[in-house]
Amino acid sequence: MSIYSHIFDQFQRYNTVKRIVESLPVDQDIKVLEVGANAHFNLSEYLPNAQITFSDLNPSSEEREDFVQADASDLPFESNEFDYVVCLDVLEHVPESIRHAVITECIRVSRKAFIMCCPINNQGRTNIAERSVSAVFKQFHHREHPWLKEHFDEGVPNLHEINQLIESLSVPYMQFNCGQLDWWETMMKLHMMETVDTRFSKVCEEAYLHYNRHLYYKDTGHDCYRSFWVIGDEADKVGGIERLLSSPTESDQSFASLLSVLTEVSISLSNNIRKLQGESDQQNEEIARLEELVSIYTQTQTDLLNSTSWRVTAPLRALTYLLRGDLTHFKVAIAHRMPLVHKAFSSSNGGIKRKFRRACQVFKDEGMSAVIRKISTHITTVNGYNGGPIISAEEYRTWIASKKDADNKEAEQIIHELKSQSGPLISIIVPTYNTDELFLKQCIDSVVNQSYSNWELCLADDASTSEHVRDVIAEYCRRDGRIKAVYREENGHISAASNSAISIAEGEWIALLDHDDELHKHALSYVAHVLERNPQTEFVYTDEDKINERGERFDPHFKPEWNPDLFYSQNYISHLSVYKSSIVRKIGGFRIGFEGSQDYDFLLRYSREINAANIVHIPKVLYHWRAIEGSTALEAGQKDYTTQKGIDALQDHFDQQQTDVQVMKGKNANTYRVKWSTADNPLVSLIIPTRNGKDITKQAIDSILNKTSYRNYEIILVDNNSEDEAALEYFAQLDKHDKVTVLKYPHPFNYSAINNFAVRHANGDIVGLVNNDVEVINSDWLTEMVSHAIRPDVGCVGAKLYYSNDTVQHAGIILGIGGVAGHSHKHFPRDSQGYFSRLNLVQNLSAVTAACLLIRKEVFELVGGLNETDLTVAFNDVDFCLRVREQGYRNLWTPYAELYHYESISRGAEDNPEKIARFNKEVDYMKGAWTDLLTSDPSYNVNLTKRHENFSISVE
Repeated sequence: MSIYSHIFDQFQRYNTVKRIVESLPVDQDIKVLEVGANAHFNLSEYLPNAQITFSDLNPSSEEREDFVQADASDLPFESNEFDYVVCLDVLEHVPESIRHAVITECIRVSRKAFIMCCPINNQGRTNIAERSVSAVFKQFHHREHPWLKEHFDEGVPNLHEINQLIESLSVPYMQFNCGQLDWWETMMKLHMMETVDTRFSKVCEEAYLHYNRHLYYKDTGHDCYRSFWVIGDEADKVGGIERLLSSPTESDQSFASLLSVLTEVSISLSNNIRKLQGESDQQNEEIARLEELVSIYTQTQTDLLNSTSWRVTAPLRALTYLLRGDLTHFKVAIAHRMPLVHKAFSSSNGGIKRKFRRACQVFKDEGMSAVIRKISTHITTVNGYNGGPIISAEEYRTWIASKKDADNKEAEQIIHELKSQSGPLISIIVPTYNTDELFLKQCIDSVVNQSYSNWELCLADDASTSEHVRDVIAEYCRRDGRIKAVYREENGHISAASNSAISIAEGEWIALLDHDDELHKHALSYVAHVLERNPQTEFVYTDEDKINERGERFDPHFKPEWNPDLFYSQNYISHLSVYKSSIVRKIGGFRIGFEGSQDYDFLLRYSREINAANIVHIPKVLYHWRAIEGSTALEAGQKDYTTQKGIDALQDHFDQQQTDVQVMKGKNANTYRVKWSTADNPLVSLIIPTRNGKDITKQAIDSILNKTSYRNYEIILVDNNSEDEAALEYFAQLDKHDKVTVLKYPHPFNYSAINNFAVRHANGDIVGLVNNDVEVINSDWLTEMVSHAIRPDVGCVGAKLYYSNDTVQHAGIILGIGGVAGHSHKHFPRDSQGYFSRLNLVQNLSAVTAACLLIRKEVFELVGGLNETDLTVAFNDVDFCLRVREQGYRNLWTPYAELYHYESISRGAEDNPEKIARFNKEVDYMKGAWTDLLTSDPSYNVNLTKRHENFSISVE
């Protein structure tokens, strides 16, 4: 059997050893010891010419002369007895107390090098992935997977601690990561299927073959399952493994997606097989489905490997999600490359689940082309892509169920910590008008059933013509003395009705509740807990979701902390909102004439009376917004007039503050664009570092010179040790341009130092840090960025950057993703709305990329520029933004400045041990300097993932 048929996990370990050994000067005969070989004896297949001794604490299952039973912490061999000692995925199976002894002993008996690998902790993410894999095994075998259980018992080693241990021994070593966690988790779940039923062997074998031949060589990254070490005198001679350290391509990721489909289908089939014992026809149909998928998978390998364009693979990527039943990612996959299919599947008409079932059947019977052909016939009757919920209803339901116990425990603790149920009186304001009887009762019941008791419910009926409304209200008033009502004689609409309810409110705090919505049962307990612990609080808001007629919750909105510029772009605050009664009365309650956006106008006026530091966000879904036909919750576009009312409210807000802005409609319903003045058109110094790269640099500079409508700028090109004659000649020509100055920086590459050096030579009041691999798209990009950069409360301003294939490269930086930071909405199609339209909204973010960043020179100098000591290459922009934020400035990202970004083309990849070591050092620096912010980014939400850049729900 070929080594390519080995399970991928074993191939990854043993083939890496093979490549390491082959990269070193090799004697004709080498002696190798494998410690912890267990029953595999696989190393012989990878090193066929070596003399190998196998050793394990447990006895061998077969008689072998080359096997020695031994304790790895006390090996019965002479020092330097073996050329190489190999120890693969053993350390996590031994107690932490003897790991030092195991490493020491293996080094002792090796002459050239000790090669070791093991899973690494990876900030707890490895444990999550392993438990997910073990859960699949446990689902069918009713116990934890045996060797994974040992990982749980002994604890997966910590990378930093292992490195410290090795360094304490004063021996040379090199270390690198491999095995992306997502890929490992997917493949291992697939592998678990082989333990269930041998019929899954075919799909597993196909997956192993493909991974081993094509994915293994690119299977690395920062979020990896295991680490390798080469320890000993020859560690610094290791070469030829650079390919292992390269990043996956888009095609690789597509293969990985198909693996994920195979995994999910296999698990589903396994469940069905167990349920269908004795029902052979159904069982055979399920097995046939798996075989069909294997066939698709196999053909896809060939199609992608022979592909000359990523565009060709778009149907296959879409197919992945289609077969999975994942509408959100299916739409994202097809939005840019397959617009006809995309539009049809974005339709709100006709039942999306039915469309999927039908599409799957058409695909099975007639192929993917038929799916596209049939859907495209509906093109004139469907709406365009509107982003849709990134978090599917099914994902959300699963998430709610998984957190139920923890949420209940947290709520009990919150209630226990409340000093008294007679804390602040909270008045819940509910205007009613012809409310559906069932929904009205459910709304009132959600208040009556609150775990916090010191509330009053103030109902104001706005002259309903439906008799049941008054009857329901009267009945509840009789039942509970905390419920009171006012009945209006004529209909005045929602603002007037809300003011009527406020007029009978006696509480210190006022909470707003729509007549058909529901409060979470612990909503007021969480609010009261905040008010009790933070007496300076002036405003409280929470996360929310939607609830349909059947009581099913979906589309959760996990909000950031107070984000003024996002609020100027969209009323993201919405529900649940809790206000101080005294301030509500000071501003006169709701204003007549702003119906449709009355809450937005209300909060804009309220915000002028309070200190933003006293706004508290509770990152819990404590409000359920009823989504029924015709409601804003279901489809914002159904109430177009609300957008204009929002524009009116926002323009009035700025007029009252005598701020020179123009408010206009945003790209989506109920979103806004605030255009700020560029005032005196200050000089902008655009700093572009480069080394060689004539063509890419020329493209960047030409696009700035030819496409930028804002004219008061200078370009400072910083040449860092270019030696290419064509580039040097071009730079010399550029230096004669009246808008360009060329500076020489004849020192080793240090991105931070280069930019700090250039800023000292900049004449502008505003400096722009710009990569040499960008290309301007819209002419007013600089006008837009300058208009924000000159605002006195704004620090760094970032732009919207795209890859060359028109997918998002940068939409702001989210802290904590991948351990330090990641790019918001990375790889989303250019025309996607993103999470609750955030790809189309100006907003405050903790950091933006220095690939295109503007800031006032005085602020740049105030914080001391970029950190050229600790962060020479990576994360210097993130650190810089955070130091600017620390000085009280808000960093901002705008989608109205658009450029292409071709990702550090002239610098090359981080693909050698020295660069990787430097990168790891910079990671450690960021984690040490910004621990709290990396844990909880105020511009993000703790309920959203830190593993991906797509605003999906957190499963950590």
